[in-house]
Amino acid sequence: MAHFVPASACSLLHEATPESLNYHCLQKVAGSTPPFPEQELPLCPPPSHNCLSLHDGMVCVFCHVPEEWGDVLVPPGVELVRDFSDLPSFAAGDRGVFCLDGLSASPGWMVVSDHMCVFGTNPLVGYNSAMGKIEFPNLRGMYLVPSGSWSSGVVLGVPSLMFATGAELKAFRASALVDLSEFAPVLRAGASGVRVCVLVRCRGVDGERVSSAAPLLELFSSITGGGEEQ
Repeated sequence: MAHFVPASACSLLHEATPESLNYHCLQKVAGSTPPFPEQELPLCPPPSHNCLSLHDGMVCVFCHVPEEWGDVLVPPGVELVRDFSDLPSFAAGDRGVFCLDGLSASPGWMVVSDHMCVFGTNPLVGYNSAMGKIEFPNLRGMYLVPSGSWSSGVVLGVPSLMFATGAELKAFRASALVDLSEFAPVLRAGASGVRVCVLVRCRGVDGERVSSAAPLLELFSSITGGGEEQ
């Protein structure tokens, strides 16, 4: 069970010093490889960000939901972001939920367990090297894949969903197709050490659309309790 911590409490923590208070969060990831080493995290993200106290420490949790999805509900303590330009600065140990549209054999909700990028330029090209980091870090362990009222599978990033068809699904045996430009922030977050859960609203290849509401509250209940890690 997650305990929600208001931003005001984070401000109080920022006023403390590591020497006076032992509130450091220690991220422990069993059997992880870079960029997820065992490391000491800051006391809390900046006061403008919300925090959640999870089983593995106090971290920033954000949720990106496109404007075209309409009004959505997220738990208290989760920072709701409606535009990619408003995403918070990524920090190792943070958790983020990204909501994307996709194309699948049939309509439904899906959580991403892995991805393929075979078209165009990889979104990580130049991103990490510009900051003096490894350009293509090991992304194993970046996905949170909880069980719930959704399926899970591998997505293929394509140049544009507008021209995507079922042929790509069959050729690459992908569970769904997503727009590579919209998937780029997910990869960059993972390369920064963020644990991500990607919820895809899939329309069917024949045009059928999802009729149910986004299961965000159920999803957050799963990932704040740990979630299955991939």
